[in-house]
Amino acid sequence: MRAYAAATATTATFETIRDAATPGVGNKPAWTTTLPWRDILTRLWLLDPVQAWLPTNNKLNELAAADKHHLADPALAARLLNVTAGKLLSGGGVVGLEVKLSAVVNDGDVKHLNWLRDRIGDQLLDAVLVNTGNEAYRRPDGIAVIPAALLGP
Repeated sequence: MRAYAAATATTATFETIRDAATPGVGNKPAWTTTLPWRDILTRLWLLDPVQAWLPTNNKLNELAAADKHHLADPALAARLLNVTAGKLLSGGGVVGLEVKLSAVVNDGDVKHLNWLRDRIGDQLLDAVLVNTGNEAYRRPDGIAVIPAALLGP
């Protein structure tokens, strides 16, 4: 589970995950041995393979893309990797992201992004609100507004 947590949001190969889970072990388990365990964890909704998204119109490339690995809950991955809120905030910059199902953005829609900026200051590299509007722009308070349609199909 820790190896899958470390591979979250990647397309790491079976061998990469297996090697991370069995460091220093000379006789690594075969794919046929571990596949039933992975399937059980998937059926229990602990592992969640997510189809990779590619910004392309080439369906052949899209079909060939490997699934990304995710655990059912990002908090589970953080716990397995001993990542605390303090470590996340001290580990560099943060990009705040808010999603609204509205085409029009008002001050109330960005209040949490402004709150985050007030709390962490210069650690906030950028703040983005994704919406259902038609055009991208940057608000006077510095928050980027990006229509979901611009992010891909």
